[in-house]
Amino acid sequence: MLDRQLIPNPFDSDVVEDPGVAAPIDVPRIHENAFDLCRHAYERVASGMGSWSVLLNGMAGCGKTHLLSRLRRWLNSELATVPNKPAALFVAVRMETGRGMIWRHLRRRFAEELLHPRANDVTQLQAILNRLADRAHGNLGEEFERTIVQDCGEELMQVLEAYHGNKHRRLCRAWLKGDRLSENQLELLNLPQYPMENFEEDWAEDEARKFVGAVTRLAAPSPVVFCFDQIEALGLSQD
Repeated sequence: MLDRQLIPNPFDSDVVEDPGVAAPIDVPRIHENAFDLCRHAYERVASGMGSWSVLLNGMAGCGKTHLLSRLRRWLNSELATVPNKPAALFVAVRMETGRGMIWRHLRRRFAEELLHPRANDVTQLQAILNRLADRAHGNLGEEFERTIVQDCGEELMQVLEAYHGNKHRRLCRAWLKGDRLSENQLELLNLPQYPMENFEEDWAEDEARKFVGAVTRLAAPSPVVFCFDQIEALGLSQD
């Protein structure tokens, strides 16, 4: 009788719960067409043809999140070796939030990605600001002001200037994520007080929407890839 060594199935633990985490096993031919669609959509945006979106739908466990993990790996590693392709910001957003807090949820995830240290412990946000800084003095210059003022106004500009100047960075990070600051903390950043409590919810959601739009444009020419995972968690009706 021949001894047979049991070989573990490599797909026993192939469930990917977070597209920001590399898949333990990935077979490129699985969902190849869907991945090509995502890749072509990215290349369309990177070539300056405007924003684009792709909707992937399927039964639970069919590999949607797995596919997003593959896309993230392609953007972070394989794409870096392709000449003339701008680096991308990949923001994975699990839609586990309330209906009236979608923009605030997106703002937090976007800010967390921007503030996550990359190569040489430099955050994505710092790399963006360094590109916009005046080469002679290192201060944020006219290009930064032209880009930011028309989009989100003085508050975002002041926080980014403080962050770039390494001032009150803990408070800057909290503000960028949408955390509520105290009156004294707002004063340190030269920011106005929050509106009346009755209007604060709608105001915060609107400010988050403006924030996402402004920082997305500020990141240019680097495309921003938002991956909304588990959209069904919102439980929205057709209305």
